[in-house]
Amino acid sequence: MLAGGISADLVDPDQGIPDTEDDLDVSTYVTMMATAIVRTDTKLPLSIGLFGEWGSGKSYFMGLLRSEIDSRCGRPGYVRGVVHIVFNAWHYADTPNGLSSPVV
Repeated sequence: MLAGGISADLVDPDQGIPDTEDDLDVSTYVTMMATAIVRTDTKLPLSIGLFGEWGSGKSYFMGLLRSEIDSRCGRPGYVRGVVHIVFNAWHYADTPNGLSSPVV
């Protein structure tokens, strides 16, 4: 919790955000990425990276993406049963063998 009672991250990593709540106006990019992820004709393997400065909306983007993927799953031309795996690097940043130093 930050000063003033503000949470450091208001995005629940287990919940999607509907596109009607796209306050950052990124739904076009979310739709394009969701389509690439769940289309049956997408060539695999597929690797996607999402990079940005702290506070730039990466978690928010992922919340919108989760919702968009779930809304497409099972439709004709799209895969079924996408499993979302959430990894929060902040939970491991201060551990002895955490992400703050490479593991050899």
